[in-house]
Amino acid sequence: MKLPRLYDARMDLDLRCNYNCFYCWANHDEKGPDIPMDLDLLEELLPYLNKNCWHIYLSCAGEPLIHPRFTEIMDLVKREVTTSDATIITNGWALNEKNSKSIIDAGITSVAVSIDTTDSVLYNRITGLEKADSVGRVMNNVEEFIRLRGKRKYPRVIINAVVMKSTITHLQQLAEWICSAGADGLRLLWFLPQSQHIQDEEYISPDAPESAVIIRSVKKTIRSNGKFFDYPHLKSFGKVSTVLSGLSINKNKSEYLIYAFRKFWTAVVSSKCRLKGLSIFINRSGSFFMCPDSYQSLGDIAAIKDVDLHKQVTRKTKQYGKNICIDCKYHNSMLLLKQTDKQE
Repeated sequence: MKLPRLYDARMDLDLRCNYNCFYCWANHDEKGPDIPMDLDLLEELLPYLNKNCWHIYLSCAGEPLIHPRFTEIMDLVKREVTTSDATIITNGWALNEKNSKSIIDAGITSVAVSIDTTDSVLYNRITGLEKADSVGRVMNNVEEFIRLRGKRKYPRVIINAVVMKSTITHLQQLAEWICSAGADGLRLLWFLPQSQHIQDEEYISPDAPESAVIIRSVKKTIRSNGKFFDYPHLKSFGKVSTVLSGLSINKNKSEYLIYAFRKFWTAVVSSKCRLKGLSIFINRSGSFFMCPDSYQSLGDIAAIKDVDLHKQVTRKTKQYGKNICIDCKYHNSMLLLKQTDKQE
């Protein structure tokens, strides 16, 4: 009997980005030169990840579609990622016909397009773009992608939106467009500030009455049209409902449910880090890490390809502790927001 794969893998095909969103972690991190991931390295990584990880995220912080050899990468994904789910997260600017067809042909499970608002002026302020109706271009790209997909079940098209003071009143309009365009769902991501100034300007508590009213309306619109809806602050029943609806956007349904349960257990019981022992992060040189802040190295592909990944992760997970997380920007940002919510 084949054992379930317990981990997802997260990497960036390209750390560069054609946007300059003021809330993006990548724009505030200190990092080396933005070198696109090498195809030879990917050719070595993907078979290993396909064997050991139930889901592979091909982008997290950068824009994958600007990789100079993106369509070749999709050919590689089609050949090597045969059983794992695969997701591309993109801002949608370069989601042209050529890239769209290569994504669809590669068998990608889902494409998550970041659109925080349908308002063109606000969209440009958030993204740093200056061209008129930039959001209109992205929305048109999404609609054309859905047309090209036709009657295929995959890739699922999910819209990611960051909830802030400036965007929350635009969410209902975004939800209505998602339904009319034929996209498959909406994932709301709560704003995590990079500085005190940005926090004061844009942070809104998810527990604030005005937030709750809008979120309920958006959820009703999305769910009543049979779409996937995910929101990080849903109560327990809402979370169960979201997990169950998530079955529709993943191919590996049993492994997805196991992952969802383990994520819940880690967040509620362990509480050190919701990603602890769940996700593998791979940098552009092919090194594997246990967390997004590059702590807990597992080694590079040459070092771990013949090692039992589960045993390696389990051993490293036991070493997690407060001393490791104390300097983590993600950990500290969440603590800051919890303190802010209590004050409010």
